[in-house]
Amino acid sequence: MSTTQITGRDPGSGRSISVNVEDGIITLIEDKVSDTDLYLSAGLVDLQVNGFAGFDMNAEEVSTDTVIGLVDALLAHGVTCFLPTIITALEERICEKLRVIAEARQIHRRAAACVPFVHLEGPNISALNGYRGAHPIDAVRPPSIEEFDRWQDAAGGIVGLVTLSPHFSDSANYIAALVNRGVHVSIGHTHASPEQIAQEVD
Repeated sequence: MSTTQITGRDPGSGRSISVNVEDGIITLIEDKVSDTDLYLSAGLVDLQVNGFAGFDMNAEEVSTDTVIGLVDALLAHGVTCFLPTIITALEERICEKLRVIAEARQIHRRAAACVPFVHLEGPNISALNGYRGAHPIDAVRPPSIEEFDRWQDAAGGIVGLVTLSPHFSDSANYIAALVNRGVHVSIGHTHASPEQIAQEVD
């Protein structure tokens, strides 16, 4: 059994505390007299990580090493939970990246612990310059629940957040279908009118 004791200050109260960790599990938190100026807190959460520290989730080639490298780089900066984010691309490319992320979670314990699900940013976004941002215009397309289901098949069911523009004619049905599947939906890269946005939120 591996036991580690970490001492620091509670950021809420400023009091000194000690945390015992046994085999990677916190077993005890207690007050401890210490003059340390280090603070202990819960890890940071990032809902959109396209890449960091040279590990790019949208590069031409993405491997399980990319995902695991991203996990370790973010952990070193206090991010303990994050969503690898795939931007607008052709369906085949999206599915390929989803398979890689799912595989990394299966073979690497830290990846499974740090990546609860995946964020798809696009491809159902505005095609207009300015609103589209850096997303490739040739891969922007209307939402399709059949395509979404193919994403989930490739990902082993771990697509949990989709960012889209609600200006498409079938956005309401698509959003309802995703919500019924337990998927979070956010609005982004959009030129939708306030009325369209309010309708989709409803």
